[in-house]
Amino acid sequence: MKRLTFKISVLLSAALFIYGCAKERQNLVNDLEGSWQVTKEVYDGEVSPDSLISGIVYKFENCKIKKDPCDGAIVQDGKSQAFTYDVNDDADELTLKLDGSLFASFGFELTEAELTQVLSIVEKTDTKLVLDYVDAENILTTTTLEKL
Repeated sequence: MKRLTFKISVLLSAALFIYGCAKERQNLVNDLEGSWQVTKEVYDGEVSPDSLISGIVYKFENCKIKKDPCDGAIVQDGKSQAFTYDVNDDADELTLKLDGSLFASFGFELTEAELTQVLSIVEKTDTKLVLDYVDAENILTTTTLEKL
């Protein structure tokens, strides 16, 4: 009887943990929904000029995280780069997978790895989002976005 009680308590604990992770992930997706404008970018310790980041907007669509992946787009100067994204279990990382069709239209064929970015969430408030990305050459880019 003690073993059965122990097994039931372990199963209930696991179910609550999984539910809690799913809820954190969905809360983050809900918070991201909408448009976020890039206000600052630091690449390898150097602040990017405003002329490079001016008008860049990340758009996160309404999504139920159970229906991975979620849709979004990066928009600048009337051009749009579609992406899908997912949130890790701890809700502290976003994995963006860029749609390669825009690159292909310019003659660039990128691999799946080149189209995928894992972004660490450094800071998130209702109006501010700070993301870190380390590329294949181990160069850190920190991007600050503000909700529109």
